[in-house]
Amino acid sequence: MSYSKEQKKAVICHELGHWLIAQSLGYKVAEIKIKFNRVAQYCSHDAHANILPQPDFMDINDIYKYIDDRIVILCSGLISENFSELSKEIIKKDAQTLFSKTASDDYKKIIELLLIARGIKFSGNISEDSEGMQRNEIFQTCWGRAMNLVGENHENISKASEYIAIKAEKDNFCYRFYQKDLSQILSPD
Repeated sequence: MSYSKEQKKAVICHELGHWLIAQSLGYKVAEIKIKFNRVAQYCSHDAHANILPQPDFMDINDIYKYIDDRIVILCSGLISENFSELSKEIIKKDAQTLFSKTASDDYKKIIELLLIARGIKFSGNISEDSEGMQRNEIFQTCWGRAMNLVGENHENISKASEYIAIKAEKDNFCYRFYQKDLSQILSPD
């Protein structure tokens, strides 16, 4: 049994979401690697958007912006994969359920980044009682930004995922889509 075309498109949309939103936020981007694995009746995938952050921090605000942008980029993968089913506001519990299905590594990174962002944004006002509310406030802001950015690019992401799903037809083969190729595929024309 292999991945269906729809399953492949979901994986591809996820990686395109990371890649395209990172690029739109000014990050240097390289390639997307995708491999659909099949051994007997078992299927899995290895997929990665190669984003090359080069932070240059002049002050604490630059650090906070970098962390905030990284959370937005991480959310963008899941949002791109599930765009038609999501709302702008999502409770953290629902997000955790969604992330656990296809993006648990992204979620682990988000949790760690939220802890650091909270320490910066709410410095001097940190308590155990306020932790959940403060982290959720940051998460909701990042989720909303990611929803807007993905929404602005969803049509291109969807078209590009169709194209890449056709190209990535073979199982057990690593496909690489480089920056130049992806920019052409994602071009609105």
